[in-house]
This record gives sequence, C-alpha cells and structure tokens, in this order.
Amino acid sequence: MRKWLLACVGLAAAAAVALLLAEQRAELIKPMPLPAVTEVAPEAPSPAPALPEPAPPQQEDAPPQQEAALPPSQPTLPPLPEQDISVQPVHPVPDYRTAPVPHVTMEDRNGNPIGRSAAAPAPPAPATAPSAPAPSPRPQQAPPPVPATLTGPAQATGTTMLALQGHSVRLFGIAAPASGDRCRPGTGEPRPCTEVTQRMLADRLAHSANVTCALPPGASAGTPARICLDDKGVDIAGFLVGEGLALDDPRQTQDYRSAEGVARSLKKGLWAYR
Repeated sequence: MRKWLLACVGLAAAAAVALLLAEQRAELIKPMPLPAVTEVAPEAPSPAPALPEPAPPQQEDAPPQQEAALPPSQPTLPPLPEQDISVQPVHPVPDYRTAPVPHVTMEDRNGNPIGRSAAAPAPPAPATAPSAPAPSPRPQQAPPPVPATLTGPAQATGTTMLALQGHSVRLFGIAAPASGDRCRPGTGEPRPCTEVTQRMLADRLAHSANVTCALPPGASAGTPARICLDDKGVDIAGFLVGEGLALDDPRQTQDYRSAEGVARSLKKGLWAYR
C-alpha cells in the first residue's frame, strides 16, 4: 500500500511539473505586443512674408491721362514770304526766219561817223625777166656689163651681193633671208638673219685672197648673177645655204636644194626659228 501511494504521489508531482513547464512554454511563445506608434502630421510650410507693393513712379508735371492720348503737336512754321514778279515780254523768233543784223554806225571821238574806207589797190606785180630754161638732166650712163669671168679680191655689199673689180655681182641660185628671220651667231643672242648673213659673207671674203666668179651655164651675158668660188674652191652661195643663212631659189637652179635640206634638218641658222 505504501508503494502505491508513493507512485501516485510521484505521478501527481510529475503531472504538476509538466503542467508548469507547459505554462512557461506558453508564456514564452506568446507574441510580445508591439509598441504603439504615433503618427506625426507634417508641418505645414510657413507662408512667405508678403512683399510690399512697389509704389508707382512719381512723374513730375505729368500731363493728365486724357492729354497723353493725344498726338504730339507739330511745330508751326512761319509762312513763306511772297513776292510779286512782273511778267516779262517774250518775243519768239520763228525758226524759218533769221533775225536781221542791226546796223552799226561807228563814230570817232568827235561824233563824226566813220565810213568804210576804200581798199587800197594792190601794188603791181614786179616785172620779172624771163627765166632761162632749166638744164635737162644728163642721162645716167648704164653700168658696164659684167664680164663673164672675174677674178680678184671681193667685198660684201649685201646678203647675196659682192663687189669685184668695180662690178656688182649677185650670187647665183640663192635668195636672201626674209626680214623677219632670226639667226643665232655662235652662242650669242638671236639677231636678224640679214645682218648675220652679210657679216658672215664679209668674213668669208676677207679670208680669201681671190674670188673667181663665172657666168652660169645657159645664162645670158647681161645677167649680173655669177657662180663665185673662194680661193679654196668652195662655192660661196652653197656655203651660205648650208649654214642656214640663205635660201635655195628653185627658180634659178636646183643645185642647192640638198644643202638647204641638210641645214633644215640640223636646225642651222634661220631654220632654228622656223
């Protein structure tokens, strides 16, 4: 019996402990109340202080409002002076009628009219003796004919002319350069070919003691053209054509055509500027 009582007491104590533990657990699990939050209303913005209204500008001696609406008055100008002008008489002259020239009478210092004096008679022409007839000019003698053959010293008198034994001889078969042709003597500046050709011919003749000129075959004896050779046997006309200082004249002969072709191809003399 004693053991049963002890067991009941133990069960009761265990139940009491379990109940106590359950209550403590419930207290722990119970949610904690949240603190009360009080809402704070936002402060209303303080109204800006009212600024004082600006006072209207004071105008000194301001005209009334009604007068300001009126347009400004224009300055009044004094009236212009008036002047009466008398009408001048007008005498129109017709275009088809010429106004007469008024008569003018000239008077001397005493008031006497001065008349037009008669023109003095012209003096008689002096008597001249009959003049002797003017002497008629003497006819110029024709130059002597050029011999068929000439030999001796010669001088250049032009681009294709030379003087030999008192005769003027023209080189046969060639023509002088044109006035506008230019030639360069050596390394100098270009000059007129007519001047360069005459100087070259004069130098060639000066270095030749004798020049022989002969009548071309088939030419008449009256022609002054001659074939001239220097003392070395060089044809002077062919020498000028070969240097580009003269031109071949096919109307006289075809002998210098090849020399002109060589000068043209080598750009000698005037062919350097043509």
